[in-house]
Amino acid sequence: MEMKVATKIDSMDTLPGTAALLEKLQASARLLHQPVPHGKQTGGASDAGVLTAHNVPTLCGLGIMGGGAHTTHEYGLVSSMFDRAALVATTIAHLD
Repeated sequence: MEMKVATKIDSMDTLPGTAALLEKLQASARLLHQPVPHGKQTGGASDAGVLTAHNVPTLCGLGIMGGGAHTTHEYGLVSSMFDRAALVATTIAHLD
């Protein structure tokens, strides 16, 4: 199977299935006693745009906590790595 390589990254589209995926993530957050994330469409380009271009329901912004995104003073909080990994892993474990 030949896969097309994207030459540009568009903003992420909300697809059928995205809301259900977000609901699973929210349920995982509740199960883990973590803050419950709420979906927000920002319109910026990211790797998530590549997946949605191939009709894959996708959530973006699940990396570690931090600040200063895409600047010379960007940072990530090491202390958030375990919680974020647990959130993603729990969500994956509950996929159909």
